[in-house]
Amino acid sequence: MFGAKGFRRFYTFGQWKTRSGIPSILRSSRILCLPRKCHCITLKGVVFSQIQMKPTSRHASRVWRHSIVALCLSSLQLFAADAILPSSPPSGSIVISAADWKAADGSSLKLPSATLAISPPETRAMEKTGEAPSNYLPRFEGFDMWPTDKGSPGPLNIGPARSDQGNTQILGGLYRQLDPASLKLTTEDGSKTFKEGEDFKLHPLWPQITNISDRLGKPGEGKLKAVFNLNLQRIDLVQLKDGKLSVKAGKSSLVCPVLPEADAGATAIAGIYVAPWQRDGKYIVAKEDIFPIRPFDPAAPVNPEAIAKTLGKLKGGQPANIAFIGDSVTLGAESTAWTLNLWTDKNLTYVSRVITNLRKDFPTAKIEPIHAVQGGTTSKVAPQFFDEKVAPQKPDLLFIAFGLNDANSTIGGNPRVPVEEYKEGLRGVIGKARAVGCEVILVTPMQPSPFLKSGIAERIVAYRDAMLALAKEEKIGCADVYGDWMHQADRGIAPFSQLHNWINHPGNQGHGVYAETILRFFRPGAAAPKKETSSAVPGLRQPDAETPFWRIKERELPPAAEIAAKAKPNANIYGL
Repeated sequence: MFGAKGFRRFYTFGQWKTRSGIPSILRSSRILCLPRKCHCITLKGVVFSQIQMKPTSRHASRVWRHSIVALCLSSLQLFAADAILPSSPPSGSIVISAADWKAADGSSLKLPSATLAISPPETRAMEKTGEAPSNYLPRFEGFDMWPTDKGSPGPLNIGPARSDQGNTQILGGLYRQLDPASLKLTTEDGSKTFKEGEDFKLHPLWPQITNISDRLGKPGEGKLKAVFNLNLQRIDLVQLKDGKLSVKAGKSSLVCPVLPEADAGATAIAGIYVAPWQRDGKYIVAKEDIFPIRPFDPAAPVNPEAIAKTLGKLKGGQPANIAFIGDSVTLGAESTAWTLNLWTDKNLTYVSRVITNLRKDFPTAKIEPIHAVQGGTTSKVAPQFFDEKVAPQKPDLLFIAFGLNDANSTIGGNPRVPVEEYKEGLRGVIGKARAVGCEVILVTPMQPSPFLKSGIAERIVAYRDAMLALAKEEKIGCADVYGDWMHQADRGIAPFSQLHNWINHPGNQGHGVYAETILRFFRPGAAAPKKETSSAVPGLRQPDAETPFWRIKERELPPAAEIAAKAKPNANIYGL
C-alpha cells in the first residue's frame, strides 16, 4: 500500500484537537497523500475525515490539496494508546489492558492489565500584593494575556514572579493554574474586600486582574492584597517491574515539571501529565494527558556536510569563531539564571551548552562564541545584527534562530513577519555570511503554547517548513529543533509543559532539547538518526525542579522589569 504509485510518505508533527477541544499532540505520524482525493478512514475508533494538511518542506514544490492521515505498521502504537486509556467515565485513574508493548529501547514486553490511580494536582496557597492595576478595556480581548500599555501599571498578574526552578523569573503567566473560587482581593490592610465583576475583572486563564472604573483605586496608587490557591503541574511515570505496573509520582512544580526516572530494574512505560485545571468541575486524567514512552528517530541534521570547513577546523585544533543571532530564546530565556556565567557549565542556556560541549569534544580547538541577540526581535533585525555584531569578528559558523516573534500576532491578527518575507529575509543573511566565508546552520523554532488563541502554534509550522526548504535550496545546515521538541511526547513529556512562561520560552529541559539537536552536527554518526532509549535528553546533564544544577541568590538576578523592557514589543503583547 505504501509503495503504490502516487503515494508519498514522510513524518509530520502537529496538533490534533480532541472532541473536548483540548489540543493534543499528533506526533511522528505517517502521512499518506492522495492528490485530488478526499477520504475517511477509521483506525481503532479514531476517525479521520477530510483532513487537510500541508506537506513537509521536502515536498514544498508540490501542492497536495487533500490528504488523509494514515499509520504505517511501525506506528500503530501511536493511537494504540488503546492499551493505556483513562477510566470510563474519565476520573483520576487510568486503565491498562494486557498487551504486547515495545519499550523505548526497542525491546518487547508484556503489559499486564491494571487500573492505576493518579493523584490530583497539589494546591499551593499563596498571596500577592501590588498596586491598583489599569482599568479594563474591551480591546484587551485581542490578546491572550492582557497587555501593559506604555506608562500604565498594566494588569495585576496573579501568581509569583519567579518559579521554583532555580528561582527563575516567569515572563508570562500561569495558564489555568488559578482556582478562581479561591481568589480574595482586598486592600493591603484587609479593611475592604472587592467583588469580581463589580470592582475588578478577572482573566481566569492566565490569570490577571484589571480595574473597573477605578474601583480598586487609581491605577498605580494604593496597595492591594490577593489571596488565592494555585494548582501545580506534575508528570507521573507508569513503570513496569517484575510483571507489575505501578505509578511513580513526579515532583509538583509551578512550571516545567520533571518526569521521574524509573526505579532500578523497572521499565518506563508512559508519562502522565497531571494538569492543573479541572474538566467539567473535577480533576481527571484525559486521553490527551497520556504520553507513551516509545522508540523514535531524533531529528537528523539537515545537510551536515554544509559545515565541513568549521568541523575540519575543530578537529584540527584550529581557532573557530561561532556566532549566534536570534531572539529571547537564543538570549537564554528562561533557563535558570540565564544572564549569568555565559559560556560556562553553570549557564544552562542552549548556546552555552553548545559551546561548552564543543570545547569538551574538541579540547585543542580555540572556540570563541559571538552572541548577537535581543529579546522580542524578529528576523528583520538579522541583517543589522550580522553587519554590526557578527561580521567584524570574522565568524566561521553562524547559527540563525528566529521565528517565534515573526509568527506572533494578536488574536485574529496577522503575523508580525509573513512567512514568505521571513524566508527571503533569512536568505539575504545567508548571502551575507557566504560573502565573508562563513558557514550557516538554521535553527527551527520550537512549538509555542498550543493553548494560545492567537493560533501561533499552528502557524509556526509554516515557519519551520520555510527554514527546512531554505536549507535545501541554499545547501546549508538546519537543526530541526521543532521536530525534537515535539518528540518530547515520545519521552513521556507533554511538550507544552516545558514552556517556563507558558508562552514561548523553554525552561532547562527545553534548552537541552535545542542544544542536543544542534550538537548532532558535530558528533560521529549524527547524520544517521538513532533510536533513543531514555526519557531524558541524551548526552546532557538534566535539570531537576527541586535541586537545579546551580543555585543562585535572588539578588543576583536582574529585576523582572529590566528583562521585560528588553523584550519589547513582545512585552506589550504578553503583558510583561
